[in-house]
Amino acid sequence: MPIQMQVILKLIKNKVFTITTCLSSLIFYISLFTIPLPKNINPDWSRIVRFSSGEVMRVYLTSDEKWRIFLSLEEIDPLFVKTTILYEDKFFFFSSRF
Repeated sequence: MPIQMQVILKLIKNKVFTITTCLSSLIFYISLFTIPLPKNINPDWSRIVRFSSGEVMRVYLTSDEKWRIFLSLEEIDPLFVKTTILYEDKFFFFSSRF
């Protein structure tokens, strides 16, 4: 087989691969927005009873017997957040995922 023919076949294979990859990615991203999420994706929160001073008196379990206490990001200790990220994914801050 002549060299020119080999080069042409290689280019065609690369284009087919590129087109296939682009189409697959497009279908994936479209499916992200068209497939509905499960209805129970937002869990219920535990009921918290507080004293008039604001201290916690009692916390009740959720209907599925879990402790789910909502905290805003400002209420969570920054050292805890950093420790969790470093334990779970050491390269979290250095990755270029998004």
